[in-house]
Amino acid sequence: MQSHYKIAGISIRVDAPTELSDNEGFSLYRVNPQPEDFSISLIPDQDFAIPPFDGKPVFSDPMHLVLQGEGKCLHLFRIPSTRGVSAWNWLEPGNSLEIHYHPGAESYYLNSTGCFNCAGIERILFEGGKFLFHCSYVDDRGGGVLFSAPSGGGKTTQASLWERYAGATMVNGDRAVLEKTQDGYTVHGLPIAGSSGVFLNRSLPLKAIFIVKKAAENRAVRLSQQEAFQAVFSELTINTWNHPFVLSAVDFAMNLAAKLPVFRLECRIDQGAVEAAKRELEQL
Repeated sequence: MQSHYKIAGISIRVDAPTELSDNEGFSLYRVNPQPEDFSISLIPDQDFAIPPFDGKPVFSDPMHLVLQGEGKCLHLFRIPSTRGVSAWNWLEPGNSLEIHYHPGAESYYLNSTGCFNCAGIERILFEGGKFLFHCSYVDDRGGGVLFSAPSGGGKTTQASLWERYAGATMVNGDRAVLEKTQDGYTVHGLPIAGSSGVFLNRSLPLKAIFIVKKAAENRAVRLSQQEAFQAVFSELTINTWNHPFVLSAVDFAMNLAAKLPVFRLECRIDQGAVEAAKRELEQL
């Protein structure tokens, strides 16, 4: 059966033995059938076996292992609650993907969250010319304002302060999608939001990015182009083993840093942090 989603303007069709079940986030991005930009096929392997492949590890974390060799990449996926590999797929350029999974794990893969965790939403976005950015995202009077920092750095806290003191709306507490357009840059919502639980489906012109740094006093300082590039590039989600992906991300971050205001927001957790950032926006 088919399930259809539209994420950051990219139409995605998922073919699976049954219709995918959705969590609250993905339900906001489900659409009626339409021509797809990217397709995912979920294939249960009754005799599940990882293909023999003499590749070397180029990426590993608790969920993913990527092996590369002979001009090919094999992706092995582990469900977070288990240790063993329960799905695999070949990582090939293009707008389609086949995921082979163990039938005993179908409850995970036939859920939209599990499906897209395995597929790698950053790869789908890259194929559509867009990039996943680690940040909190607020709607400030019809314009997107982003707060970025490493995990625990206070980005979601600052977005919450903008809701409280500036009348903004938090669109996503942990991730957003960046896109270069003819008129500048657009920021899109995402059905994945970390622990924030905020994942509105909303796309807006991007006004500015603030790099959050906890401090004793509140002030916002515009970064140089080189500083802005480093700050933005470091928070993009990139498949580092995919050379064209890396080069495109470098080019994207360099262009954004040259054209969009990026600030370092040294701040406390109070209204003054909002006011310091607002002052800089008003002077643009």
